[in-house]
Amino acid sequence: MNAGRVYWRSLAALIVVVPLALWTASGEDYLAYQRHRAVPETVVAPGASAEFGGSRWQIDRIETFDAPPATPGSVIAPASLPAGTRLLRVRMALRAGDIESIQKLDRCQLELVDRRGRRWTAAALSPARRDVATRCNGSHGKTPQIAQEFRFEQDFLLPADAAGDVDAVIRLAAENPRLLRLQWR
Repeated sequence: MNAGRVYWRSLAALIVVVPLALWTASGEDYLAYQRHRAVPETVVAPGASAEFGGSRWQIDRIETFDAPPATPGSVIAPASLPAGTRLLRVRMALRAGDIESIQKLDRCQLELVDRRGRRWTAAALSPARRDVATRCNGSHGKTPQIAQEFRFEQDFLLPADAAGDVDAVIRLAAENPRLLRLQWR
């Protein structure tokens, strides 16, 4: 038999045998690692509220825009959105249970996630409306108070195909790695 042919067949066999041997040796360890890395997620049905980090959370509303809305009192027309995108304005309502839960809001993040696992963080596209805060820990002189409803809203730029199929996800640094997922539809 030709030495070159033996060499290439041996190399091809190694390409198949080595990954198989590695999987056999560490497959269970890898699966255990993946289970350990899984993020504990509390999923809440559409329209419902849930307790998370000492506060009660709920989606107040989600508005979809094809173009950025004009800011009240502004004389400058808003710029258009990139082709194939939509602007989602998400308004959340929360009710802090105590002073500790208000402190947990300092490192709070709202993001959107679709069924395919794609995630989006808030976008700074236009001046935010000033009738509500723009962060979960407050802004514009508005801050959460114990046992009082507090609303904030953020804007997100999403692909048009995802705009109707997103859930709101709340992350609190004090609750890591857990998160709260509020289903919209």
